Amino acid sequence: VQPDIAIITNVHEVHIENFEDEEGIADAKAEIFAGLGPNGTAIINADNRHYARLLAHAKTRGIKNILSFGSERGADAYIVDAQCHATSSAVSAVVKDERLIYSLSVPGKHWVLNSLAVLLAVSATGADVPTAARALSYLKPVKGRGSRSRVSTAFGAFTLIDESYNASPTAMRAAFGVLDKTDPQPGGRRIAVLGDMLELGDHAQSAHAGLARDLRRVGVETVHCSG
Repeated sequence: VQPDIAIITNVHEVHIENFEDEEGIADAKAEIFAGLGPNGTAIINADNRHYARLLAHAKTRGIKNILSFGSERGADAYIVDAQCHATSSAVSAVVKDERLIYSLSVPGKHWVLNSLAVLLAVSATGADVPTAARALSYLKPVKGRGSRSRVSTAFGAFTLIDESYNASPTAMRAAFGVLDKTDPQPGGRRIAVLGDMLELGDHAQSAHAGLARDLRRVGVETVHCSG
């Protein structure tokens, strides 16, 4: 496969048991650049601490079209302002020197950053970026990636946010951030039902224990664990 555009959204301690360290994960993700031709475009997260390493990999592969996205001015696409609500996000951003204001129909800062990568990819194809930004207001979360459903029981109803696709410390914290923005109805509460985070190797125990602080911070009242 020889993609025209390759995006690396993030590098974190996911699947770390298969690598010596996070740098090894970054190197493995950068292998996607080997498939890009000389006219291909690499899109990299400037907020990630491995950005310089990924950038070096892209340059070593002879890729000339390298774009970045992130939270700070200086990236090719960056956030001016983002208001993350319970079920959506309002975004003001600059993409390739073009100011855009758009609504993202899924909540969370992680989705906002990923939307910048998408808009850079649209730009790299020569397609219309403002049209693509408007289309993001119709984006629907897929099963296991933030979809919501209302569940009725004999004791009342509750809203279920399904983030069950996979689990890592980074993904857990992103999901907690969305839960933090979701206000329970009067008399309600926030409940987290958590499964195992796998493939963390020697980091597993500390990674699981480290989530307790984040759960307290976002006001989760009850936690159920399975694993």
